[in-house]
Amino acid sequence: MLNQNFSPETLSKFLHSKRDNRKLKKQNKNIAIPEILTDISYSIDSQDFKFESISTLIINNKTIARIEKFGETLILRKLNDNLKRIYGVKQSNRREITKQVHSLLQETNPLTIIRLDIKGFYENIDLGECIDPILEGTLPSPTSKKILRALQNTPQVPAHVPRGVNISATLTEIHMRDFDRKARSLPGVYYYARYVDDIIIFSYKSIVTEDLKALKTFLPKGLKFHGKKTHIISIQCRCLNFCSCTNNCKCLQQCTCAHDTAKNIKLDYLGYIFNFSDIPKGHGNKKPKLLTASLAKRKIDKIKTRIIMALLDFSKTCDFQLLKDRMYFLTGNCEFRIKGDFSIRSGIHYNYPLINADDPALSDLTLFLRKSVHSKKGSLGNTLNGKISNSQRSELGRLCFRSGFKNKITYAISEERLSSIKECWKNA
Repeated sequence: MLNQNFSPETLSKFLHSKRDNRKLKKQNKNIAIPEILTDISYSIDSQDFKFESISTLIINNKTIARIEKFGETLILRKLNDNLKRIYGVKQSNRREITKQVHSLLQETNPLTIIRLDIKGFYENIDLGECIDPILEGTLPSPTSKKILRALQNTPQVPAHVPRGVNISATLTEIHMRDFDRKARSLPGVYYYARYVDDIIIFSYKSIVTEDLKALKTFLPKGLKFHGKKTHIISIQCRCLNFCSCTNNCKCLQQCTCAHDTAKNIKLDYLGYIFNFSDIPKGHGNKKPKLLTASLAKRKIDKIKTRIIMALLDFSKTCDFQLLKDRMYFLTGNCEFRIKGDFSIRSGIHYNYPLINADDPALSDLTLFLRKSVHSKKGSLGNTLNGKISNSQRSELGRLCFRSGFKNKITYAISEERLSSIKECWKNA
């Protein structure tokens, strides 16, 4: 049976690293951890429990919630775990979804793909409508409900589901469960995936207007699809219009579509651009369609922005080791540990395993990095002049995205260092 108690013992399980311990002690005058956790547990039991350190800021026109006191972060970690276990919430795995999409796109059967994006996802989900069904349910404990109410009643928390709070993703997953179930049940749908607000559907039959209307009605109140990001891709046999078969087509083996000139289709999904044919090639020999995956433009632009921001931050701090670590992080991969034995790998290879080492995007990023590092003119060059030596420029210029990807170059770093590396990018 799930232990929903917020006891010192259960709270201690959500101290994920030594860094968490240090942060908690620092904010509580270096009192012993067990004593701090006991105080937190007692504060939750008090009748007037409330969140005191939540604030908000605007980043890219979106409201982001911040929690200053680490003890309150710990409370929400435990609450989040309670809700995930109670409702069986499992966050979508981006890597697994893209791997499945890549595999499905190689199929030789005719199919229809629908790509959807929910507009203003977090901002258009009312926090009350998201929390109220949970409060009315019998599964969460009274204490869990009490903390949810305290979060909802915090004046600094916006009326919609706040970004930046770990529990928000779980709340939205619970809120979207009915939509996910109904979307999967549409006639002909054999694959459905949603990663936050990005949706992809594979169907055996053409998605018609009625299906799109149905999907719109399935959405929770306040949500709607982004019209400009709605794409329907049909990969159909061109002989279909002349075929008299209704089911189990007998002339499929004689299909001549594979010999027609194919048009290239691009599918932008979860950081990838998938390039493939508009006809289901290989009916007779069952060979998969030609399919390539490359980095999406917005991902390339994001990495380029991070290169520039790292250089601009260096111009202020003159901390070359930090700049070098940031460039290593961007061009290669990193490994860090959580809870001692649990290690996580991230980086250009592990985040985008479906691309090829010869992807032009990798060469483009390397060229951009070298031009930026060696820049001596313009606003960036003028900013760097006098701050970075020629030998330092040369050292950074030897870094290569293709090499980092192909050779899986991986650097072991601590959580503290990872936090320092990402510091200049947190608002980008």
